[in-house]
Amino acid sequence: QTCALPIYLVIGSTSDSDGFRTDGRLEVGANTVILLDRNQAELGSLTTIGTNQPGTLHSDYGFILEFGDNLEGFGTIETLQGDSGGPLINNGNITGNSSEQPITINTKVKGVGTFDHVVMNGEFTPGFSPALWKSGTVTYTDLNRFVIELGGRLAGSEFDRVEHYLAKLGGTLDVQLIDGFKPLLGDLFEIGRHTSELQSRQYLV
Repeated sequence: QTCALPIYLVIGSTSDSDGFRTDGRLEVGANTVILLDRNQAELGSLTTIGTNQPGTLHSDYGFILEFGDNLEGFGTIETLQGDSGGPLINNGNITGNSSEQPITINTKVKGVGTFDHVVMNGEFTPGFSPALWKSGTVTYTDLNRFVIELGGRLAGSEFDRVEHYLAKLGGTLDVQLIDGFKPLLGDLFEIGRHTSELQSRQYLV
């Protein structure tokens, strides 16, 4: 099932916990689409936004992209601003067209999914507990808060490690101790690796 949309469209219902859910394709194009749901809107196997012009996909209380599902194109993903907005839970794959035509995410992000040619403007917490998380080219702007969990000394299972092809760092690095872990003086934690290049303007820790 494929749904191609006009310039501006509102779909779903905020009175229903299953207000918007699809297992198929959603083609937003260079349009603005608002998905209504009492919780997170559930995206399907393929969601595309933008053409040569950006599109916008909005859901007040966030989105869910499940394992094997894909979000692709050029444009903006957004929710309500501040604590009222829900997260984007990405367990699938989010891929922008290119570094010049990225997908920009203006909300909190969680999950174990991948990103490539993506700009992060909100809080990002990789995984659902300490994890080894791999991704492509990601830009973290000055609006981003990157949350890293430390619960031990083993990368990927006791503390978060992120591996990018290319990362452009900005914003705030928020290191959170979990499970009662207390690091010792001299402990080193390699929380980031990059295959191609690491660019950092200013990172507040």
